[in-house]
Order: sequence, then C-alpha cells, then structure tokens
Amino acid sequence: MPKGATVLDFAYDIHSSLGHKAIGAKINQNVKPIHTKLESGDQVEIITSQKSSPKVEWLDYVKTAKAKNAIKDFFKKDHTNVVEKGVEIFSAELLKYGIKQPNARVFQKVLPEYKCVKKEEFYSKVGSGIIKLDDLGDVLKLSKSNKLLKFWSLDLDSVNPFKLFGGGGNKPKQDVASQNFTIANCCHPIPEDEIVAFKADEDKVIVHKKNCAVAIDFAAKHGDKIVKVNWSTKASMSYLCRIKITGIDRLGVLNEISKIIATQYSVSIRSLLFETHNEVFECNIVLYVRDNSGLKQLMTLIQGIKGVNKVSRVEFSDK
Repeated sequence: MPKGATVLDFAYDIHSSLGHKAIGAKINQNVKPIHTKLESGDQVEIITSQKSSPKVEWLDYVKTAKAKNAIKDFFKKDHTNVVEKGVEIFSAELLKYGIKQPNARVFQKVLPEYKCVKKEEFYSKVGSGIIKLDDLGDVLKLSKSNKLLKFWSLDLDSVNPFKLFGGGGNKPKQDVASQNFTIANCCHPIPEDEIVAFKADEDKVIVHKKNCAVAIDFAAKHGDKIVKVNWSTKASMSYLCRIKITGIDRLGVLNEISKIIATQYSVSIRSLLFETHNEVFECNIVLYVRDNSGLKQLMTLIQGIKGVNKVSRVEFSDK
C-alpha cells in the first residue's frame, strides 16, 4: 500500500465489495474509523455491514486509484439504476393517457412544469421519488399556444393560386364571408410571416406559411379555396414558436442564453430542453414572441454568445 493509504484503501485493495460494505477496522486489535491512515506493520481486520454503502465523502478518504475508481463506478451504476427506474415509472404513467412512448412534445410540457432542464434529470428525480406524477394528466393537457383569432384581418378576395405562389394569370374576385381562423399545425406561422389561407368550409379558414409544402400542394389541387389573408398591425399578443441552438458546451452558456431571452429581450419561455454529448450541446426552446422581426433579432443576439454555432427556427413537426 502507498504511504498515506487508509483503511478504505486496504479494503478496496482486497475487493470492491469489501470496500463498499466497510464501516471501520480493527488495527492492532483497536477499533478505528475507515479514514484512519495505515502504518507499516499494522495488523488490519475490516469491519463490514450489509447496510453500508459508499458515500461521496469517501473519495476524500482514499489515496489509491483502485479505491477511487471503485467508488465512482458505484455511483455511476447507482445513478443509472435510478434513471432506468424513472423511465419505467414515467412510461407506465404515460400509458394511462394513451401515450405509448414519450416524444419531444411530451418533454416540452413536463420538463418546465417539473423544473427540469434535461431528460436525465427528470428521470432521476422520478426514479428517486423526488418528482411525483400525480398531476401528470393536467400537465399533458396544457395548451401549447395562444389563440390568434382576433389578431388577423381578411382581404375578402379569392385569388389565383398561380399568381399567389409566383406565377401569372387572373381570376375574378369572389366575396368571402367573415371567417373563423385556425393556425395550420404543419407550419405554425407567426405574425409577419408570409401567409396564405384556405377555406375549409363556410365558417372556417386555415392559415399556412406561404412556403409550407402542404399549402403549396393543396393550392395546386384546390386553387378555388385560397383566400388572401394579412396580419393585423394591431397585434399585441405573443405567439408560440420553437428555436434550436447548437454549439460547444461550456460553463455558463445556458445561463447566458436564458438571460438574453428572459431579461434582455423580455420573452417568455414555454419550455427548454438542453442536452450535451461529447462537449457539444443542443438546446431546444419553445417560447412566445410578438412577431417574426422580433424573433430574428432575438436569434441574432443568441448567435453572438460565445460557443454558439447555429440558431434556427424549427417547425413543431420536426424532430
């Protein structure tokens, strides 16, 4: 044993299982604590208990690499077991609500509600019993966006689909009655995006981003249902959108991103998922913005943070 080695070092040198259960030792027939340093010629008998397990402070008691690695491995395995238990508990709870497997939309709701940033943190707290899922049903029902009805104005003209999407030609005007509006789930336009709307029936209009593939395909097949629609300049409400940030992970980068969003730019965060792998981070944020110009300014500020590589707006349908 190296100079300065302790009772714990000796126990782990014999076997890791002996080290894990050590609670003390008899040194030359005298009972001593596990952090006692050994001297040449000492006769040592390890005292164990089946109820004992490693503590974090043990890392301060040992000198040998073998003992340190055994203790660290124990905590890694223990954490993995807790996380796996959390996965099982969460999956079982989701099945009660007809959800076979958690997806990005589920985590966008549960992580902020349970004050977690990463999925592993969430699973660990569920597995250890820190997070109870008694209110999971209410969390899953949380609305993901504000209503946009009263913030749009409608040009009462049907238009030529070829002209609207960049082609030529003319089409006679047709009056369109006052409509109810809904946001298209495929592209989620926000104010100042270029948009187009389609009559779903006599009382309903669905609004898409102009470059939405679904909208372009629908226009080619049902050009007579296109309605020209414009954003109102009186909009005073915030709208839901999602951005993705990637870059090199470093201490404080998440705090800087959150600070710009929440304080410097006064934007409300709906959910935030921050994950790292091999020193590279990916951050998905669902937030409320007032318009497209404001979103672009915010993305420019985030792009200027040290370590940030790319900031992009992501559709809700994308992974």
